[in-house]
Amino acid sequence: AAELFAKDLAENTPGLIMWSSYYRGMGGDPFADWPEVNEFLQDNFIPVEKWGPFVLLMRRDLADPIAPMPSPWLKTKKKK
Repeated sequence: AAELFAKDLAENTPGLIMWSSYYRGMGGDPFADWPEVNEFLQDNFIPVEKWGPFVLLMRRDLADPIAPMPSPWLKTKKKK
């Protein structure tokens, strides 16, 4: 099921994703341990708004390049 989700996300990339840190308080964020999806989100989305534990991610090609928000709540990609 995980591979199908990642494939569908790449083939049918939405314009917006609502992400939440809610699960971190319950012991872990499912996406934090899913490097393929985490990397895809980092490469293709930027955070544009935050409300409490909720973050609105917008696809990079649709977002305003002038004022993206920092994304400390997303796992940082390792530098190569």
